[in-house]
Amino acid sequence: MEGAECSNETQEDNRSTQETGSSRTHARGGPRRSRVRKTAEEDRKTKAESAQQIITEKMTLGSYKIQFEDHYCVWLVAFVLIIRGFIGVLRTWELCSLPKKDLTKEEKERFIPPLSGNIILLWVDDVLSRSCSARVKDFFHPTILGLFELIVYPPLISTLNWHPIAAWLTLKTAAQWTEWKANRKSYQRFLIGNALVIIAAIWLATMVHVTQS
Repeated sequence: MEGAECSNETQEDNRSTQETGSSRTHARGGPRRSRVRKTAEEDRKTKAESAQQIITEKMTLGSYKIQFEDHYCVWLVAFVLIIRGFIGVLRTWELCSLPKKDLTKEEKERFIPPLSGNIILLWVDDVLSRSCSARVKDFFHPTILGLFELIVYPPLISTLNWHPIAAWLTLKTAAQWTEWKANRKSYQRFLIGNALVIIAAIWLATMVHVTQS
């Protein structure tokens, strides 16, 4: 009888030990599971917030949906201003370097050698399209055209549709080919401006997402 009682006590001790161990295991596993759940929830929230921050503007054209990232419009306007300012530098420098015999009466009164202090004022007049020279005063037409190109080019580049861009550049070049042959500097400035627009469009294309619904 005493042996049976001892065996019963031993079995009860083993059971209590197992229950204690399992409770400790659950107690240890509980915080870990809660941490994993919290981490998963935080990852989901982070992904959702980043998706909301990245995609800020949407535009639908037929079966295509165009999405623009944050600060896209800021970069677009910045590129337009930078390109106009740089082309203005080239145009003012070229005009100030012309011989006096090639200048009109109004230009002779205003334009002087490049290293003088008025070169900055001449550049400002060029950028603001208020120059006295008809060769410089463009009424912002090239800038407006460049703005349209920077709006259209990035979605085309992001979908690798280079054919419309190539066709448009060919049309622009062919339309003024007679003038380009007569004025090589103007043609080179035209090429530089288009190269800058394409480089800016490639940069902006990284901020455009085009999907087909």
